[in-house]
Amino acid sequence: MRACWLTCIFVSLSASSVFGAVDEPVPVMQASAVSATEQQVCEVMSVLAELGRLCLRCRINSETSLAVEIRATAEKIRPYCDRLRQIPADKLRKLCILADAVMWQKEWVYRTYLGEHGVRMKPSHEIGFEVLVYLIRIVPQRLASDSVSDEEKSAWKELINCILGEETIFPTPERLMSWRKGKDYKTALNFFKDMASALSTEDEALSLKLLQEQSEVLDYLLQDGEYERIRVAHLLSAFIEARVKICTRAGLHHPALPPHLRTEARLNVLQTFYSRLPQLKNLCEL
Repeated sequence: MRACWLTCIFVSLSASSVFGAVDEPVPVMQASAVSATEQQVCEVMSVLAELGRLCLRCRINSETSLAVEIRATAEKIRPYCDRLRQIPADKLRKLCILADAVMWQKEWVYRTYLGEHGVRMKPSHEIGFEVLVYLIRIVPQRLASDSVSDEEKSAWKELINCILGEETIFPTPERLMSWRKGKDYKTALNFFKDMASALSTEDEALSLKLLQEQSEVLDYLLQDGEYERIRVAHLLSAFIEARVKICTRAGLHHPALPPHLRTEARLNVLQTFYSRLPQLKNLCEL
């Protein structure tokens, strides 16, 4: 049976007659990719990101019609939803949980590392599952309001119909945030920082010793397979982005592995890291 895309999120909404019937989804061929799972996770994140932008517009334009923005969001996420709807329910649920973890943990890594270097940022808005919780609250209110135009209400129905699929038993929206995973994101940040420190250590013997210690940490972080590799790789990208911003603000180019320290011994050790997490090469060559 095909999974119903985010029915678990909007189950209380879809039970209402205001949405009408949900059209049968059209099967879509999935594009080939090096990692189908990673592609699917990115598509879930794309949906959540677009919905997050819509939530922000709802906050800014809460007193005006949002029909145009809602329909634009539906058009953007429809191809993703069509493809995701073809995934078995158990796997789709795991993908959604992973996508949520990646999104809020990336934000945490980025902000935390910048904060450690004195860079402050404005508070963030809803991320990942928080976006869906917000929509669960706001959509029924907009549909029930006499001050909301019929055009906007129609647009909300179109968006929900885009998101929903076949009816399946899932946890209620109240349980949504209990799905959120908070595993080892602090360990990941410490690993990135310790890797950068080990790489830049002038003493060759000490550097190799420190790298061996970090090899064991990486084994721990990746012990649960592909899903954890995807999560850690995304968190690494946030760390690198923050590191680049810090260096840019300081007017410096400070690679984690300076050219004069790129010895044969270190590069050989790093090959064992790259084989497990290829994205680490981006840090070493920063």
